[in-house]
Amino acid sequence: MDVNHASIMLVRTMVWIVGMLGIAVPQIGAIIPVSTQAPGGLEREEIPQFIFVTFDDAVNPDIYEMIGRISHHRHADGSPVGFTFFVSTDWTDFYLVHRLHAAGHEIATHTITHTTGRGTDFLTWVREIEGCREVLHRYADVPLSEIRGFRAPYLAYNGATYEALHALGFDYSTSVSEPLGMFSVSPAEMIWPYTLHDGLQQMQWTGTGPTVSLPNLMEIPMWLLYEADGTRHPREMDPTGTKESLVALFKENFMQRYNGNRVPLGLWLHAVPWLGSPSAPVQANVDAMNEFLEWALQKPNVWVVGMSTLVDWMRNPLPASEASASGMLSPKVYEPLPATAAMSQSFPKGTVRFINNRPLHYPEPHNAFKRLQVKQAEISGVDVTLEITNIWSPSRPTGFQGRFASVTTVATPLSSGRWTGFRAISKSLAYGAISAWIHWWKVGINCGITIGCLLPFLPAAH
Repeated sequence: MDVNHASIMLVRTMVWIVGMLGIAVPQIGAIIPVSTQAPGGLEREEIPQFIFVTFDDAVNPDIYEMIGRISHHRHADGSPVGFTFFVSTDWTDFYLVHRLHAAGHEIATHTITHTTGRGTDFLTWVREIEGCREVLHRYADVPLSEIRGFRAPYLAYNGATYEALHALGFDYSTSVSEPLGMFSVSPAEMIWPYTLHDGLQQMQWTGTGPTVSLPNLMEIPMWLLYEADGTRHPREMDPTGTKESLVALFKENFMQRYNGNRVPLGLWLHAVPWLGSPSAPVQANVDAMNEFLEWALQKPNVWVVGMSTLVDWMRNPLPASEASASGMLSPKVYEPLPATAAMSQSFPKGTVRFINNRPLHYPEPHNAFKRLQVKQAEISGVDVTLEITNIWSPSRPTGFQGRFASVTTVATPLSSGRWTGFRAISKSLAYGAISAWIHWWKVGINCGITIGCLLPFLPAAH
């Protein structure tokens, strides 16, 4: 019996013992390899067809009004469509972010200042990304647990971007364009999202990926659009054309996916300039989006939702009928606070409109946290809890290779009313591959200690 097989048998035995004793153990996120097949082994008709409509950058009154002109569509179950907003918080109206979230749209991060790039270091990424999440929570009242995704400004990323996201506990990133080539072979057979246990599995046009294993983070590709003749549409974001040509482009790519492997269709946009403004709308684009969404939503199992809905479905790939009945695909809505609840505070840089927490400073990366600590050390000699998802990485050697990073952030009292208090985020990153027998040995020791602690409390035999 080889070491790996013995390790598997040990773990199965320990899991059985723990289950018999009723000890709760944390669930570990599944590794999802790069593939052109949807997870779960479902037939095509059982796979939900997701459509993503995303908008980058700040949210202001003009953008909010224009979004209202294309977001009135409904799913077959009566639930509203949901878009994803990657919000950069400079110049953002947080009350309107609150209203978007209440209407069923997903709120994700896009940094505070929109000034990051391929040369940005790890600490700056942490301040920009986690600062953005904290600010959206504090002033728009979006729950921290629902701010789960990130897109890099200018789609410019580096390895430190992903290490920061993984350390901060984000679920997904979506910054890498996906044309045909490598694993995507046609518009009907493009790759599905995958976890970064073995790094980026796409051509890296606008940055460089991580060189370490980040198994808890998923990359959602930014799938490009293709014309009916097979040529690639010239723009990866904000597609251009007449109303008729845009409707044809959207329908062509939708049908390729719908009749193919059901990979999601993504429409990656900036509300300005793509939708225009209330005083100068780009009516062709507005009309094209409305016509397309109305047409697509008449087909079975089509869902226009936030991107984290896809992440949840991929981790639990139910057939479309079951997923729909369970409510996991329907955007969640609630009654927003009235406009009278919104307050404003002026600063030299600009005015912040917010709810609940009055800012004492204009939100910036340097004042989102009063202390930010990052500790790095070799795994040898450090008490590190390893996760099962860190052991599978066939392209990397095994053994003690790596370090761990721990990121702790403490919120500042930027609010004169309710104080968010102290919040710590601490996650270990396993760099490289850790041999399986070391992991299972620690699992066995930990479970043995747990059982040993419980033995004195068990009834004695008579």
